[in-house]
Amino acid sequence: MSRLRALFTSFDRDDNGAVDEAEMETFLVGIGLANRGARLLVKQTIVKACGGQLTWSRFVGISHHLVPPGIADDDGRLDPDRVDEVFDRIAGNGGAHATAADVERYTRSIMPFFMRPFAGTLARAAGTGVVGALSREGEACVRREDLRSLVEEIVREKAGRGTPG
Repeated sequence: MSRLRALFTSFDRDDNGAVDEAEMETFLVGIGLANRGARLLVKQTIVKACGGQLTWSRFVGISHHLVPPGIADDDGRLDPDRVDEVFDRIAGNGGAHATAADVERYTRSIMPFFMRPFAGTLARAAGTGVVGALSREGEACVRREDLRSLVEEIVREKAGRGTPG
């Protein structure tokens, strides 16, 4: 199973092909998004982006939001050539892997002003979620090549659907 499909399946607990609000809530609590207001903000953002129901197709459509900003351009098209530059900002210049703390620190640094009240909670959840989704079994970090692989997979999935990477 691809990493992208595995991530969707981690949301879609009942395996019916769509993520409902309860499943989204369970996932967000599971990655450490304990603050109710922050969870509501994330859920509203996802629901708005996918028209109310998060199906596999819609998940692929918004999947560019799963990778760190900077890898996608202003139109949401991913550029695998940007992975090294962004990964260096997360893990440190030339770092081969990033921990949840590295992802948390990076996420806090790019957090939009309106999200600042939830910055700590969202950044911790981002670190936990990214490392959980991309780490190899038994590791507590994300490797540069794992992020590149996810970006390339998203680009392929979107190309297969006729949507820009």
